Amino acid sequence: MSVAKWGAVLCLAAGCGGAEPTPAAPPQPSATPVTNGAAAPPAKGETEPTTAAQPTPVGQAAGATLKPDTAPSGSSAQRRMHAHFIDALLIRKAVIAGTPERAADPAAALTKTEKLDEVPASWRAAVQRMQEIAGRINNSTSAAQAAGATADLGMACGGCHQTQGGPKASNEPLPDAAGLTGRMQRHAWATERLWEGLTVPSSEAWSAGASALSASPFPPEILKQGGVHGRSAANDFAKLVAKAPTRKTAEERASLYAELLVTCGGCHRAINEAGTK
Repeated sequence: MSVAKWGAVLCLAAGCGGAEPTPAAPPQPSATPVTNGAAAPPAKGETEPTTAAQPTPVGQAAGATLKPDTAPSGSSAQRRMHAHFIDALLIRKAVIAGTPERAADPAAALTKTEKLDEVPASWRAAVQRMQEIAGRINNSTSAAQAAGATADLGMACGGCHQTQGGPKASNEPLPDAAGLTGRMQRHAWATERLWEGLTVPSSEAWSAGASALSASPFPPEILKQGGVHGRSAANDFAKLVAKAPTRKTAEERASLYAELLVTCGGCHRAINEAGTK
């Protein structure tokens, strides 16, 4: 397997691939608060977020066809939530792909999504927190800083959704395709569930993601072709995945998720750089 092919496979494993998800239904100020990972159902006619796991070429961050989004002044709640979703998606994919510098533009857009005096009073503290975190991402000078702030962003989204209502966790089934492709699709599915564990928030989604990652370790052929970067990343990844089921609070999960982002992103960047030599 070539360096380029291996890098594409690893990118898929981290959930870098996929078509643009359909944005979740926005939280409404009057929604019933959610507990234990349950959230307000989507509005009629709206769909759940979906991620179709497909390999992404090395050097191309997922979501490359999307652009940072800022909702115009006076936009509806749905339009604002769509902008949040797209910007957060681009930030996360950039960090996972090992290109945190590409998170700067969507992070900057996220800081401008709303003027605080235009959002419902019950949203303002959460929106202000989200914008502060987006500013940290935009000003990050290292992958670790960007990863930590991205995880904090997920936790901030989850905190708002838990009190104001928000999207539900996806009901997309775990892929059961055979072979290496199927294994990598399961990795992509699992990392999406971890993100939902933070943002919905949903303990069920978090547990499902952790379980799926534990059941689909990197295969020997990947480690053999990956060299020192592949072996090191796979070792770190396995240790983090083993800890995931023990993380019960939002803060604990965000901390572990940030470590996963750093591990995956560092490996992807190294593979991409090796492929250009």
